[in-house]
Amino acid sequence: MADVMSRQPDLFAAPLVPVAPAEPNLPFRRKSLSWYLRMLRGAEILPWSESEVDHLTRHFPALASALPQEERDGLVSEFFQHLDRLGFKKAA
Repeated sequence: MADVMSRQPDLFAAPLVPVAPAEPNLPFRRKSLSWYLRMLRGAEILPWSESEVDHLTRHFPALASALPQEERDGLVSEFFQHLDRLGFKKAA
């Protein structure tokens, strides 16, 4: 048993190598953003609880942030227009 343990490499001995951040997965982001907008387009009342919508008011723009500016601005604008149409008022 001791022989097996002595051959196990030390996981922390190697220096850390910097890793470049991964590129954002734009197709996944577009699909997610489109799903939220589809839910809102067909809604007559808010399809989520107030706390979920509060979270989405931060999450949706962050998700859209990697998209080209014109596309991002259009999606975010539409998102907030639907929230206004459905009567969402952000708590002060």
